[in-house]
Amino acid sequence: VHARQEAARSLLALAASGQASLPSLEVGEPRTPRRIPVTARAVSAWCSILVGGLLFCLALARAIGFERRLGAARPVTDAAACELFEQCRSSLGIRREVKLLESAEVTSPALVGILRPRVLLPVERPALLSGRTLELVFCHELAHLRGRDVELGLVWLALRSCFWFHPLVWIANRRLLTAREAWRDWQALAAQPGASPVAYARSLLALAESFSLEAPAHATLLPLHWNRTHELKRRIQMIHAFHPPAQMAPIVVVSA
Repeated sequence: VHARQEAARSLLALAASGQASLPSLEVGEPRTPRRIPVTARAVSAWCSILVGGLLFCLALARAIGFERRLGAARPVTDAAACELFEQCRSSLGIRREVKLLESAEVTSPALVGILRPRVLLPVERPALLSGRTLELVFCHELAHLRGRDVELGLVWLALRSCFWFHPLVWIANRRLLTAREAWRDWQALAAQPGASPVAYARSLLALAESFSLEAPAHATLLPLHWNRTHELKRRIQMIHAFHPPAQMAPIVVVSA
């Protein structure tokens, strides 16, 4: 014990005189995470922007080309259908001019145009597309116009193009489209107090079977939806959950 104490004192004395240094524990420096070079990140960002811009331009060019092909569309000559269309426009409180046309470019009803809105009907229409069913179809398309879904479709197209690389964007896109169509179904039913939700749901199924599936799904800013069978199940579930028009009327006014 005395020997150890003497050795410690001698080490302290040498350290104080600067001739020796106390042993120290060497601690390794923490490793810094490997960073991506600034050049590589810049290239990735520019590539993402270019791809997003290309997707946006292609989709917009398709929509513009589709509307140009509608130049051959002609006004609907069926007096009963035109009168029904005006009644639906009045019931939804739409004051702006909306044309009712028929075209061979569409195989299901569609709303097109931002500055000049038009509701299109296919030239060859199934017999089912008449009476109360046609009235609900008109209300559904006019509800899209009232909610400015074409303009919102342009904004959503830009956002989807910016974040094209994120899978959640495409999942959200599909769910958003289905939710929007279900909400327009509710507004169409609310505009027609005597309409039966069950009958409307059956009409949706019949129309989906009647309309051709060859129509381009994304040719317009507001995708053609009457023949999108993958979202019919959810829409029909929402139609069955429809509330009476007395409870829906204030909601329709607020949503406009």
